[in-house]
Amino acid sequence: MANSNSNPPPPGGGTWATPHDWATYRETIAALYEGQNMTLKKIMEIMEREHNFFATERMYKSRLKQWGLRKNYRYEEVNEIIRQQSSRVTATKPPASAVVVGARVRKGDGKRSRPFRRQPEAIIVHSGSSSGLSPSERTTMQRLTPSPTALSCRVPTPPNEPALSMLFPLTPPADLRYPEEAGYHIQNYFAAAFGQGMWTLEDPEWLTSNRHVVDWFNRIALARGTLSGGHTKQGFKLLQRCFDEYRDMLVTQDPRLMIYTCVAIILLVSYPEVINMLLKYIANLARIIHGPSHPLHQFWSQLQHMGLIKLLENARTLFECQVAEFGRYLAEDNPFMQSITVFSTRYLAIARLIDSDTAERQLRKLPRDGDNGRLSMALGQIQAAGGKYAEARKTILDLLDSPIDRVRTKAGAYDTLFLISRMEGKEDLVRDASAKRITFCLETFGPKNEWTIDAASDYETFLRELGDTAAADRVFSDFGIQMDKLTEGVKELEIK
Repeated sequence: MANSNSNPPPPGGGTWATPHDWATYRETIAALYEGQNMTLKKIMEIMEREHNFFATERMYKSRLKQWGLRKNYRYEEVNEIIRQQSSRVTATKPPASAVVVGARVRKGDGKRSRPFRRQPEAIIVHSGSSSGLSPSERTTMQRLTPSPTALSCRVPTPPNEPALSMLFPLTPPADLRYPEEAGYHIQNYFAAAFGQGMWTLEDPEWLTSNRHVVDWFNRIALARGTLSGGHTKQGFKLLQRCFDEYRDMLVTQDPRLMIYTCVAIILLVSYPEVINMLLKYIANLARIIHGPSHPLHQFWSQLQHMGLIKLLENARTLFECQVAEFGRYLAEDNPFMQSITVFSTRYLAIARLIDSDTAERQLRKLPRDGDNGRLSMALGQIQAAGGKYAEARKTILDLLDSPIDRVRTKAGAYDTLFLISRMEGKEDLVRDASAKRITFCLETFGPKNEWTIDAASDYETFLRELGDTAAADRVFSDFGIQMDKLTEGVKELEIK
């Protein structure tokens, strides 16, 4: 399907159908196309009018091809369809009378002779009931089969043949099914979680009192930064700690766990062996804890089979599907809904899965009441990802000048200011931003905290890239930061 971002907005307002929308309305579209034999133009009118579903003709054709739906069969395919159907209908009946179209018949023996040159291949149409035909097959026969002549003959009952579906598979290849099936498991999981009262997210304090998944995600990000900075031993110890913590999170089933894990996989894209291990580990753990039919096991198994390349290609679909499902059950101004929308949009833009301008527009539509800096920080990061460094710097500096009562938001703002300075490529700004960031984290969290260690690790990596090895070697000791304390007693993750 064409990317919705490459098309102008639909006429009359609205937005182009997302992959999640296609999965939701697949049966409706298939029924109109095959069951009722409607034209694409008519289907588009109905879907826009009755379902507020907008897509171009090209999008429809691409999606129908993926689904294996078609109307225009070649003559030899029609002949095969009818022959297969005849085999099924006559398997338990005596020999039946049939009409032969497009061929000469010898008198007396009832056998068909070779057709004349340039004649179409004979099409055998069973003269009995067509009740055994599917609507699609019956429509195809009525449209493409010529009216029979008065000639008739006796034909033997055809032998058992392979099922029609074996010759004409109507399902798309596995790599096309994976995202839609993953979306199906997401829908089932959310419906059960909200329907059974497992997720009650109306309390404004829920976000601040439930941080296990957020802290786990931050450790994944720290592990990635530690590995890229050359601290391999500490990086793999952090990853092992993250693996160990996942069991408890699968038991408690925090509503953010699925989407935060998907983003964590994107963060680890430079380490495909770790991603493969993580997906396999989560899928097996979900099966052990919740059983093989649980949506969590089904979803992670689907991603494991999908593979890293296809997973990255479909990451936007997976993100948007989860955000859309939250939107089914939560109001737009719900604090949790805003948080998950900001988180998803920010990382889609940073990973270049959506255009930064589109992401910025989406965030600016969100209400600012009770935001407490989260939205401004995400806007600054998205602006920086889009190359708008001056705007991004102003957004973050304004945030730091505002009264923020969440220390993690302020730490994130210093983190973002450091990243903007690095993107700008100005050494003096990077050094200044690093000093402010590390000082704030030391004073707020202490020398053994993940925020502090992450700030020092980023600065060390920057100095090594400059070639200032001596200064890089002294970063942790100069600030009195103790990375070893963070993973004390934890073994290194072993890649298998």
